[in-house]
Amino acid sequence: MTVQKGVGNQPLNLHQICLDEASVAAYRIGLDGRLLETNKAASEQTGYSREELSSMSIFDIDKGASPERFEEIGRMIREKGALKFTSRFTKKDGTDFPAEITTSIAAFEGSEFAVSFVHDISDREKLQEELRLTQFCFDNASLAIYRIRSSDGKIITTNKKASEQTGYTREELCAMSVPDLDPTFSMDKRDEYQDRLNTEGPYTVESVHRHKNGAIFPVEILVDHIAFEKNEYHLTFVTDITERKKAEKDRSRIKTRLIHSQKMEALGTLAGGIAHDFNNILSGILGYATLAKRASIEDSNISRYIHQILTAGMRAKDLVGQILAFSRRTMVLKAPVDIGLIVKEVIKLLQVSLPSAIEIRHSIPSNLGMVLADGIQIHQLVMNLCTNACHAMKDKGGILKLTLLPRSITEPDLTVDGRLEPGRYLELMVSDSGHGMDEETLLHMFDPYFTTKDVGEGTGLGLSVVHGIVKGLGGGIKVRSKPRAGTEFCILFPVTDREPEQETPEQGALPTGNEHILFVDDEEALTEFGKDLLEDLGYSVETRSNGDDSLEAVRMHPGRYALLITDMIMPGMAGDKLATEIKKIQPDIRIILCTGFSALPAADHLDRAGIQRVLMKPVTVRGLADAVREILDDRP
Repeated sequence: MTVQKGVGNQPLNLHQICLDEASVAAYRIGLDGRLLETNKAASEQTGYSREELSSMSIFDIDKGASPERFEEIGRMIREKGALKFTSRFTKKDGTDFPAEITTSIAAFEGSEFAVSFVHDISDREKLQEELRLTQFCFDNASLAIYRIRSSDGKIITTNKKASEQTGYTREELCAMSVPDLDPTFSMDKRDEYQDRLNTEGPYTVESVHRHKNGAIFPVEILVDHIAFEKNEYHLTFVTDITERKKAEKDRSRIKTRLIHSQKMEALGTLAGGIAHDFNNILSGILGYATLAKRASIEDSNISRYIHQILTAGMRAKDLVGQILAFSRRTMVLKAPVDIGLIVKEVIKLLQVSLPSAIEIRHSIPSNLGMVLADGIQIHQLVMNLCTNACHAMKDKGGILKLTLLPRSITEPDLTVDGRLEPGRYLELMVSDSGHGMDEETLLHMFDPYFTTKDVGEGTGLGLSVVHGIVKGLGGGIKVRSKPRAGTEFCILFPVTDREPEQETPEQGALPTGNEHILFVDDEEALTEFGKDLLEDLGYSVETRSNGDDSLEAVRMHPGRYALLITDMIMPGMAGDKLATEIKKIQPDIRIILCTGFSALPAADHLDRAGIQRVLMKPVTVRGLADAVREILDDRP
């Protein structure tokens, strides 16, 4: 057996051999800090040889050691026994490492010394750092994270975001179960979640959570499953998707508006086309009825019958005007209008269309004054208000009341749009005894597309249109409404001193002439009417049904025609294009353009085409006769 020798060739006993071969670094340190003895593990730990270590003190390798600290540790050991603490040890290569030191004081042969066992805890500290980082990431993640016991849904751990999201503290959340947080959760849903996890693995689901203040908000949950030390958990990552849902709703609303707008545009185009064709038909009806009335014996039955035809035809003309307004193919032409007459006309329409459960009461005096407005817009405004009022009473019936009164405002008055300046106004009040509106509805009632009606029952444009019309007239709106107490709209229209233009009476002699006229329209009834009327007045008239034939006629006989009367919309060549081409052949020809649309080309375009007058269909006998004579007499 080989006897190992220690420092100074002293024999080593068995305890010394065990200490020397131990895997933990051991140091015997004098009370002055000098290293008296070390083992092999200490050399391996520090990189110094045992001889080098024997010439050093603890202060050379322990960065946290100092004589004062060393003495303090000695006192603590004598008071409490062995002491464990951490420090940092320096290696021979200059690097250092974290050390856990267990120190006690021993006595041998009258001498005291410290015995220290030093563990390199680099791996432990690294693991602890990783654990701290993991916990930090968990606590500060942007998603709310929950660790939930799978067996009963008990919340075990949450992070800071979960508290921010729900308003509960972490302690409060950890005292709750999933059903306390998710009002839609049930054991059946838990089983469903587990089945999905087993078959699909982690997955995402949408649900709702309840905030501490009672508010319910939508969430998206990523659900996963983990097992740890024979315990099973659900790990969930929760995102508050309130803003996303709002954005989706906004996108859906915009898409709905776009689809509705496209439908309205298509419907408007269709309505405009129908109105154009109907104007052509009306032109023939009104024209021939006027000729027939002129040829009939005054006060005879036939004359009265024809008068009724003309009256109905003019009502149809007004209806076409409304269709054109709907299709947005009409200009807003303001003129002095009697609002009372329009309101009475709307009441007549409503009386034959409303259910018997809704009673109409009205007080509409005559001759209250004129308002500078577009009569078609006023008709639309009154109809929209009445339609909304009737809808509010559709279930239980009620009373629709319309009142028109003069109103004098002597100082600025507040309306939903702001101030209404002093002056003379007409006040139209439309009230109902329906379900009324709450504050939220009152706040948004004039917003475009805002509606409380069911899908398919309204567009949300009615009151928005009313608001736009009134604002355009310089008027004001007041609204009074409460839930279950009905609604009253007060519309204030500024009164104008302008008098309405008097229409030229159809009676009396029509102007005559003997010029040559080219009459162009693709409607045979209109060309026949124009030919009959104008020839009866002494003119020579040729007719054509399209632009190409008309242009050819002028080429064949340049200078023959003093006047061209042409429709605007025709197959092939439009009326304005025809006018431009004919002007190139015969610059001095006079031109009248007829159209069934109120939306006209720009004035400079008409001037370039050489068009002197535009007549709106349906063209009346008086209107056509006077226009022809005026244009021909205005020749240079």
